[in-house]
Amino acid sequence: MTSAIIVYDAQHRLVMVNQRMLDLAGVDQRWLAPNTPLSDVLVLFMMRGLFGEGDPAAQLVEFKRLDRSKPSRRMLRLADGTTLEARVQPMADGGFIEYFTDVTAFTGPLETSRQDLRLLDEVFNQLSLGVAVFKQDELLLYNPAYPRLTGLPANQARTGLTATQLTDMQAARGEFTPEQREEWEVHRASRDPGKRSSMERRRPNGTALRLETYPLADETTLYEFSDVTAERRAQEEAQRRALLLDIVLAALPVGIAVYGPDQRVRLVNVAFNNIYPGHHLNIGDELETELRARALAGIFGPGDPEMHVRKLLTQVARPEAALRRRPDGRLVSLRGEPLPDGGRVIVVSDVTALHDAEARARAQADTLRSMLEGMRHGIALFDSQCRVVAANALAAAFCGLPADVMVPGAMLADLSRAQRAAGEFDNTAQRLGFITTAKLAEAPLNYTRTRPDGSIIEVRTDMMPDGGFVRTYSDITELRRAKDQLSAMLEGMRHGIALFDSQDRLVAANALAAQMCGLPADIVLPGAALADMARTQTATGEYDAATQALEFVVSARLAEAPPRYIRNRPDGSVIEVRTNQMPDGGFVRTYSDITELRRAQERLSTMLEGMRHGIVLFDAQHRLAATNGAIRHMLDMPDSLLQPGIPYAEIVDRMRELGLIGSHQGSVDAVMEKLTGDLRQPARYTSTRRDGRVLEAVRDPLPDGGFILTYVDISGSQPTQDAAQAAINPALQAPLSTIIGLAQALQPDAPAQADQLQSIRDAGEQLLAVIDEMLQAARAGQGVSSHQAG
Repeated sequence: MTSAIIVYDAQHRLVMVNQRMLDLAGVDQRWLAPNTPLSDVLVLFMMRGLFGEGDPAAQLVEFKRLDRSKPSRRMLRLADGTTLEARVQPMADGGFIEYFTDVTAFTGPLETSRQDLRLLDEVFNQLSLGVAVFKQDELLLYNPAYPRLTGLPANQARTGLTATQLTDMQAARGEFTPEQREEWEVHRASRDPGKRSSMERRRPNGTALRLETYPLADETTLYEFSDVTAERRAQEEAQRRALLLDIVLAALPVGIAVYGPDQRVRLVNVAFNNIYPGHHLNIGDELETELRARALAGIFGPGDPEMHVRKLLTQVARPEAALRRRPDGRLVSLRGEPLPDGGRVIVVSDVTALHDAEARARAQADTLRSMLEGMRHGIALFDSQCRVVAANALAAAFCGLPADVMVPGAMLADLSRAQRAAGEFDNTAQRLGFITTAKLAEAPLNYTRTRPDGSIIEVRTDMMPDGGFVRTYSDITELRRAKDQLSAMLEGMRHGIALFDSQDRLVAANALAAQMCGLPADIVLPGAALADMARTQTATGEYDAATQALEFVVSARLAEAPPRYIRNRPDGSVIEVRTNQMPDGGFVRTYSDITELRRAQERLSTMLEGMRHGIVLFDAQHRLAATNGAIRHMLDMPDSLLQPGIPYAEIVDRMRELGLIGSHQGSVDAVMEKLTGDLRQPARYTSTRRDGRVLEAVRDPLPDGGFILTYVDISGSQPTQDAAQAAINPALQAPLSTIIGLAQALQPDAPAQADQLQSIRDAGEQLLAVIDEMLQAARAGQGVSSHQAG
């Protein structure tokens, strides 16, 4: 074997090279000429790849630092696979010789073995299985997975430890409970060294660990540890699912039976046997035997049982669906399906209740259809896609469509087009966007239209939660006519009438209501709010200061408003407003012009205040209705006793308490007898006051049940005819007669006004009669004795 040789002097300059060195470097003599510095030679070797595999720059630095004063040896593996042995041999003069010898033929098999060994070692260390080799109970060899899987500390596990020592280390780390350690010791002691063995244990961290032992030569045993947690979990999950399946099958209301390829029962649940009582099916039962027993019991109906069995057996390989009536009357649904392995699954269910429910549903549907067709309205049900679900004949008739057009599945847009083609819509209806589109969201929910035959149809749309809707078609022709007639009647009345709903919104009103409220007609429209109307009236000065103080005028709080009030309009007219509640929460307001009535009342009041006689008027309930100023002076009564509404009996009692009836007990008793007598009869009496004045009182009943008391002061001598005539001014007769005539001429607009006018007429006529009577008495010279009734 020839080596490549290169010689350097003490100054590390090249002295000589042999041809083998030139061939190895692949250069000629010029590149390795004498006196070439070592550093340049090393750069050449680096460039020619003689340093072997690795980073060339790092290798160059390493070779420059090499101490060549000492012998050295190293192996270089070139890129082409050649292995060189590089040796440095120093010389006595300070120089040195380098030898490069090709040893590839000697290092090839050894390197291969080393590579195989490294590969095996890498595989051994990368194994997920824990592997440990014991010889005579002493750890000989193990891989990194062994301590990790067994819970041993990696830095303490080492070869040479005994199995007992390793177990102590595991127990110290809590890997074994005393019971588990005892079980492990028993397993080791009872194991046959010459046979394979296996066991499993659950580690504290929940890992499932399987140990398998394999006997080797020379009393050596291989221990293999594997993590079977996933496998055990899968097994447990399979068991859990199997248990769950058993529970589900047991709870299912349908019966299930599974047959294997051998036509024997593999699975059957409780419901299956409950549906077929008396024919209990068990695991392992044969299909043919079971079919024959059922056929003999008549479950498959009349006929030869064997014929039934043969027919059913021929259907085993085919799907089957049947509905059978059992002898006990129950209806059973059966479905059979072949399985890929040649077996068969049968599902049965008792559908008696379902069948009966379907029959009832069909009957109810027929009843509903009869009800729909018997209704006086057209009804059509549409789904969320605007398709007809159901419609009665009247719906098609009101839409002007043939009954065979408005059928389930018909589109709303197609129905609208058919109506337009038939001239069903007038110009007003055609302008509505929903007529020409299927976009229901753009359509009004309620509208009315006039058909070509003159009838008026009201269409209402009610949305449903699923996006569908119901349309109701109603013929409101007669209702509209009735409304028109009512409107005409309202407009012909002499009162203003306004109807409001429970939300205080206007429903209907006549023109006179708007006029008396001082509102433009375009504001008094259906839907207008009462509060908005009141605010408009306030803004236009319709209310005076007194009326504006009423909070109900400018608010919608109807509950706070009086049922009747009177107000003066800016033009001087007087309006009476009455409110009548309705059961549904709405109300009706009536507006009456009582200007002339108020003037008549004022004239009567002025006349009464001008009289020298005391006048007291009581209504039909014997409550004080009116008085004049003279009565207060005659009776010296406090104002609190002369307020309208005070009962007559209360006034009499208070007069007696105050000593306003007589001057002594006898006269008081006589007057009280007159005062508390039959109030429906006329009466006349006199009483002497404590101050000496003598008053004559005349009670005259009124037709409505009320009465008038007239008091005359007759103190002193008996009045002469002239004095009486002077006391009773005949001039009062003229204005009183005028008031009576005016009250008779006025036409009442409401029952309340009629009552007021009648009261004015009655009071006036009664007063006129009293005046006439007193004048006649004065002319005749009549006298009236004290305490005597006239």
